[in-house]
Amino acid sequence: MAGLLSGLVASNAVWLLNPGREHADRIARLEGLQEWVRRLADIHTTGLSLEQSIRASAPKVPASIEPHVKLLVGRLAAGWPTRAAYRAFGDDLDDVTADMVVAMMLLHVQDRGDGLSRAFKELASSVQEEVLMRRKVEADRAKPRANMRWVVLFCLVVFGLSMFSGSYVTPYSSPLGVLAMIAFALGFVGMVAWMRSMANMRPTPRFLSSADRTKSLAERTQEAPK
Repeated sequence: MAGLLSGLVASNAVWLLNPGREHADRIARLEGLQEWVRRLADIHTTGLSLEQSIRASAPKVPASIEPHVKLLVGRLAAGWPTRAAYRAFGDDLDDVTADMVVAMMLLHVQDRGDGLSRAFKELASSVQEEVLMRRKVEADRAKPRANMRWVVLFCLVVFGLSMFSGSYVTPYSSPLGVLAMIAFALGFVGMVAWMRSMANMRPTPRFLSSADRTKSLAERTQEAPK
């Protein structure tokens, strides 16, 4: 049981010791998104359509959103309706700020008027401000996360050292001791989850609905105008 618990700890080391990784990844994606939107605006001014601009931007996409943009390009090339492809792109990014970009793309499908490049540049500035704000929030949460990391490390070191003490771990060799060890492990995980919830904040819910992936490509093509 001790070996099993040790394996679980080792396989979830990132979750235990780096509680802010998910938020850091979200910020990196938003930073890449605002760079990509600015590039889209520049390409669109050359007279290309939005879909053509997206394809043209694919070779030089920030690494943080490169898989998502290439997937969007692939969906458009495969014949997905533009609405469905844009909504699926929003699902991949899964962020309320990214929904602002996707919403503008969806509006452009209805109204192919001028001014998209200017709107994209203004939106990129808004996303950049959002990135700066989130970085400040993450800096404020760095101290409690560091405290949590030290607590987790201390508990793991004590657990590891105790395994070398024969007299200390002898009681855990009995069935009741194994149950106690499981209870302590669950308590430890509960404590870590509680500390993570205090050091993290829940992301703001998205305002766009998810793409409908239950229908076939032919059905979506018939129902959604290009």
